[in-house]
Amino acid sequence: MDNPGNGFAGARLVLLVYNGCNRSGAVRKVSAVGDKRFLTLADVAEVLNISSSQTYALVRSGELPAIQIGGRGQWRVETQQLEDYISRAYRKSAAAVRQGIPSEDAVDR
Repeated sequence: MDNPGNGFAGARLVLLVYNGCNRSGAVRKVSAVGDKRFLTLADVAEVLNISSSQTYALVRSGELPAIQIGGRGQWRVETQQLEDYISRAYRKSAAAVRQGIPSEDAVDR
């Protein structure tokens, strides 16, 4: 998936999730998030290196599109939506740098 907005054209979002070790020190579980179509909010938080509550706030505000599924209404974010969000964040940050203002004040372009 091309992502020209961040300078990593042709890069694909891949995150290896480490889930501890067994007694011998071997990795118990590693999964490639890039192979999934939908991510949990915990997966998204890991990719963005933010807290779960910050991830939930991004979803609730509509800044990061997501869907609710199942009887308990658990949130899922499509991988492409996350990549698009990251591209927008790069563009917003670049515009802020060019304008010499903090990125949270920059207008989405």
